[in-house]
Amino acid sequence: DNHTFFSYGDARSILQITDEDPANANRMLLVYNRQSLNVSAINPGGSIPGWDSGNSWNREHTWPRSRGVNSSGDDNSDLHQLRPSNPQVNSNRGNLNFGGAFGQSFGIVNESGSDYWYPGDADAGMIARQQFYMATRYDGSDSATEDLELLSGNPGTGSRFLGNLDRLVEWHYEAVPDDFELRRNDIIYDNYQGNRIPYVDRPEFVWSVFKDQQNDSQLYVGGSPADNGSSTLN
Repeated sequence: DNHTFFSYGDARSILQITDEDPANANRMLLVYNRQSLNVSAINPGGSIPGWDSGNSWNREHTWPRSRGVNSSGDDNSDLHQLRPSNPQVNSNRGNLNFGGAFGQSFGIVNESGSDYWYPGDADAGMIARQQFYMATRYDGSDSATEDLELLSGNPGTGSRFLGNLDRLVEWHYEAVPDDFELRRNDIIYDNYQGNRIPYVDRPEFVWSVFKDQQNDSQLYVGGSPADNGSSTLN
């Protein structure tokens, strides 16, 4: 709560730093298609180097504005949920709920007769943790914000709800935080907002907060557990 505010305009420069390509400091990774974009070649002498008014890349609200994010609130420019994106890919996603099984290409998928957006394996876990953060951070107490909530299934647009929570939980466990995500969390905390995505640091919190608050996990060593659940290997 009470993080340091940066404007939506500020994100045009900041995202070039937070989403820098680990393999090349002159490039940044775009969400969903994971394109490595050479931002050093975009408007190098302009007032905002690396930005050409959204032609080469734009700012994706992973939690869409039409699903409860207000254009004037802190949630609109929260760096933990904004990601640089290819404009066409951003348009294709629109305001679809997230969904689809882990292990496929990014894009629109159909489950049980409804269209969802699958962010791709490289981003699925990270996207999930960003949405967990938004639902935790914004409860409507901040000016010009609403109580953002994650729901199972395919909640309709024009509300403060986003889905599919069940798939997000799956992705969270399928794709644990990688070096790119860990670095991003640190940079936003150290250099900008002063707050973190707790589910990156403590992934086990997700089950407690978003599921049943019960820890029913078991660990054993060996080919299979003994009748009482204990290890069969010393």
